[in-house]
Amino acid sequence: MQRASSLLKSKFSSVAFTKRWIIYCPFDFKSFVGYEEIEAYLTTLGARVIGCSKEGRKLLSLRVGEGPVCVLEAGIHAREWASPMAALYAVDKIINEPIPGLTWIIVPLLNPDGYEYSRKSKSTRFWRKNMNKTKSLWCNGVDINRNFSYRWGDPAGCSKLPCMDTFCGLGPWSERESMAMSTLLGDEKDIRVYFSVHACQQAIMYPPACTSEKPIDIEDLEGVAKEMSAAIKSRYGKEYEVGQSSVISRLTAESKTQRTWTPQDSTLKSSLWKITGSGR
Repeated sequence: MQRASSLLKSKFSSVAFTKRWIIYCPFDFKSFVGYEEIEAYLTTLGARVIGCSKEGRKLLSLRVGEGPVCVLEAGIHAREWASPMAALYAVDKIINEPIPGLTWIIVPLLNPDGYEYSRKSKSTRFWRKNMNKTKSLWCNGVDINRNFSYRWGDPAGCSKLPCMDTFCGLGPWSERESMAMSTLLGDEKDIRVYFSVHACQQAIMYPPACTSEKPIDIEDLEGVAKEMSAAIKSRYGKEYEVGQSSVISRLTAESKTQRTWTPQDSTLKSSLWKITGSGR
């Protein structure tokens, strides 16, 4: 990923690490683990509590390194079990093989209530939303990914019907999880990269998601995405599609978490990964 590395280095100043700690992850990434195991591992690493879910579970964020900020958010959709595991794998690599000159802010599981509900039984396996109550007598849950302020309620990518998987909530920022992310990043002055990890499609997408208009930095975004795709194919033999989210995603507003409430400056690069994973 030479282009990706050179792009990052051109944006980020080098900061040397004075200490290196080898911290072993308690699970092997060959199976999906529950919230309690994830919480215990992140707490061991000194994760910060950025909020609490409707059912009282901690929303945890890990900050590693010094320098301009790269954000990695995962686990926003409950049924996408591969997403938080990929983020935890990234945590393990970043902790033990640090990249000098970068700060990583990682939120591996933004929707712990929905995640645990989807693990409850076969009948709940494909639950997508959080577990918040709605005005409906029959349907609970909000799609956190549709709850951010940018084009909230846009009928092209979400629904205002509580029983729909893409229900966007009663208003922007109505959910504890979306507000926790907003508060977490609200004071950050130098966010350069934002990654949102989803499953399962095998795609690397860049914004915008709500329009076919090409971003002004398409050369950087597409170049890095293609290098990522090539690196994945070289190592694992898997093909990852590359393109603008509005073009290749089955859901036209899949990147609602990107370039919405993070700083709108020309140095911010954002990407959405849809990774492989059987979800069994």
